[in-house]
Amino acid sequence: MTGRDTNGDGLFTERPAFATAQTDPADLRRTKYGDFDLNPAAGQALIPRNYGIGPSFFSVNLGISRAIAFGEVHSSANMGPAQPVGNKAAAVASAKPDPSKAGGTGKPSAAPPAEKRYTLTFSVNIQNLLNSTNLNQPVGNLSSPQFGLSTATNGSFGFGPSGSAAAGNRKIQGQIRFSF
Repeated sequence: MTGRDTNGDGLFTERPAFATAQTDPADLRRTKYGDFDLNPAAGQALIPRNYGIGPSFFSVNLGISRAIAFGEVHSSANMGPAQPVGNKAAAVASAKPDPSKAGGTGKPSAAPPAEKRYTLTFSVNIQNLLNSTNLNQPVGNLSSPQFGLSTATNGSFGFGPSGSAAAGNRKIQGQIRFSF
């Protein structure tokens, strides 16, 4: 960007051209990225989009959680089949082990484990674990004295809750969740 509004649209986003031998010294801007003409002539080729390369971005994110289940559910599903009151012979026969079940050992099969009533989950989420400094895009206005400098760190990234760039690069969040 030249930092000028030469076409009167109210936006100061006009693009410069590469400087040539005919560039007016008042419109010449020398940078470490090359020499630019802030006031290109009509038909002069402008610099292409995405000509410069911004700073790299590197982040390692980590999430760890542990769930603890406790408290048994007391329901009819965990108490076993109901027996008729008047039929003692059927009740005695059902109490005897059946050799055809549980692998033919004569032992009754084990009851399924009882369901747990409550769950407590602890979790920690870390963004940018290695705390690498991720700079924001550099100033692209050729009229600015800060041209080419990144004046801030990169803000939030990826999915999930966002953060503030002013809060630092590494972000650690703890969470406790109780389910019932």
